[in-house]
Amino acid sequence: MAVTHARSSRLELRLSSDVKSLLQQAADAMGKKLSEFVIDSARHEAVDVIADRRVFLLDDQRMAEFEAILDRPVQENAKLKKMMATDNIFQ
Repeated sequence: MAVTHARSSRLELRLSSDVKSLLQQAADAMGKKLSEFVIDSARHEAVDVIADRRVFLLDDQRMAEFEAILDRPVQENAKLKKMMATDNIFQ
């Protein structure tokens, strides 16, 4: 059974017509109302952002392994370099 939450707060946004059109197209593609799409997308992004900033604990051995990995020299990656040199379609 789905849990429903009362919507008692309001968030107002000002955005360009281009951004609104893009969001509407994405919402349509997902079969959602625009507000539902924006709320779901924002909630998902918020959870990801917060999860990336959580504290994690390692024992001494695992911490040493983790630090060794971080301290390794960067290896050349031709595919990544090519991708980063390509224009971003969202810019």
